[in-house]
Amino acid sequence: MDRVERLVVQVAESNDLLKRGGAARWRISLMLLDNTVELLLKIECDKLLLGNDLSLKYLDHIEALIASGKEYTDPTPFDDGGDPELLTEIRDRYKRNTLPADAIPKLENDFNRRVGYLITTGFLDNNYGGVLKRLHKYRNEAYHEDKIRPNTIEAAAKIYTFVACNLMERVKPGAWSMAGRGDLPDLRALFPDIEVASHSFAAPYARPLLTQSPVGTPEELGRTLSEHLAERLDEIDSDLEYLATGGSPWTETDIQTRSNTLDTIIHIHNAMAAANGTKKLNADYRRISQWRSAASKLAKGTDYVKSFDRFASLEIAIEQVEDPLRSAVFALDGHLEDERERVRWGND
Repeated sequence: MDRVERLVVQVAESNDLLKRGGAARWRISLMLLDNTVELLLKIECDKLLLGNDLSLKYLDHIEALIASGKEYTDPTPFDDGGDPELLTEIRDRYKRNTLPADAIPKLENDFNRRVGYLITTGFLDNNYGGVLKRLHKYRNEAYHEDKIRPNTIEAAAKIYTFVACNLMERVKPGAWSMAGRGDLPDLRALFPDIEVASHSFAAPYARPLLTQSPVGTPEELGRTLSEHLAERLDEIDSDLEYLATGGSPWTETDIQTRSNTLDTIIHIHNAMAAANGTKKLNADYRRISQWRSAASKLAKGTDYVKSFDRFASLEIAIEQVEDPLRSAVFALDGHLEDERERVRWGND
């Protein structure tokens, strides 16, 4: 149960950081939650892999029977009178849930491989797994690259809070990992009314932790995600107007002018991508309108995971346009500054 205490305390500390606010605290919160989720995924993987060696031996036995020409299982004294199973069906079932011996060490320090394995076993669905991978990517960007977009990292930390609590409810480790170690003062201090029971693992603490968090309802979070993407799409329009007018703060542009400007930026980017052997972009102003419509629909979301899955997909698409636009804006800023310096020195 000391393991439960560590998991619960991490989420409780993350809740406190989220409530206090600020990009630096959201960053730490994301790391605590990522570690909590990684430990929960490890617990589930370890439980499922406990009988993997035996399953591999049984799989070899089934393969040998099939190779010898046998088609069905033999009846046993424990059968309930049902029809014998096809050996090929048994083989396929075991293959889905059994890892080759050399694949197990690769799960140890690879978050995405663990997620992929748990999708294969049916513990996670594809959407849920995709969201986990995206959240882990945010954590890596914040931790390794110090790359933080404040609104995004706050939303990611809130979604990760829900995911961590949800996994705490679902993960049930094997009996070997549930032994307790005496009193757990930090756990009792946080939740004095919850009776500590090893068989329930972390499940009793999941709902109270989520209730104490600032995550809010799925609808509230959906509105936050929607507003965040809308602001970024507005920034794209603003950058296009800035580029189209050559940096003039007094000139406004119409949609067609911004569309033509984006086409030019994408064309330049793709020409450079072709020369460098990197990926080209397939985007135009019509896509931006579609993204705006999709972003507005997020405000009506009623499911945390589905909302963030859609948000993450939209954000990836938007980032692909934001990056070359930002580079073009920086280049124009540099050019205008050079011109100002030239005029200043000329006047002197």
